Amino acid sequence: MLLLTVLPIAYTLAAPATLALRALPRRGDGSHGPREWLLALLHSTVGRVLATPLVAAVHVVASMALLYLTPLHGLVLTSDVAHLLMVLYLSLAGYLFTNALIGTDPGPRRPHHGIRLVLLLPSMLLYTFFGSALMSSKMILEPGYYARLALPWLQDPLADQQVGGALVWAMGEVPAMGLALLIALRWSLPLPPSVRRPAGATGHRTG
Repeated sequence: MLLLTVLPIAYTLAAPATLALRALPRRGDGSHGPREWLLALLHSTVGRVLATPLVAAVHVVASMALLYLTPLHGLVLTSDVAHLLMVLYLSLAGYLFTNALIGTDPGPRRPHHGIRLVLLLPSMLLYTFFGSALMSSKMILEPGYYARLALPWLQDPLADQQVGGALVWAMGEVPAMGLALLIALRWSLPLPPSVRRPAGATGHRTG
């Protein structure tokens, strides 16, 4: 939840792609360096599709369902490679979604502020449903894995999982409400053009 909902707000507001385009040197010999590869990714069809607000919203909603309601949950608990891929995927999904809502990094044209608020609803409903389901569940997710760990401080795994459900609920709803408030403020008080279209974002619409 930190990777998907909380941390993306911080690094989205820092505009990492824009900072990279400003800081990385431009190569004049025709070769490709970090800046050229970043620009190629931003201009690529795959990059633009993944950054589309609707696609980014789908990834945020689907990521939780895929992680906890499929065998992927057990895989990321037992495989270091799968765990690292999960971290990268959740971080990227959270960033792309948050950037589509409040970011200034290059990307596809952002929708109207009212539509951005609507895009928040599915994720908020998912966190509410999933958090409440964990809080009321009487079945432990991946019980064999945690039993093998034999953690001395984990006396009641079910109670611990129910606390986790409360955290899922809070860490999904509170950042989403903060995003909604920020979107509403920007809707009523539009950002100046210099902030909406940062230097180094040539060829992209920021909105």
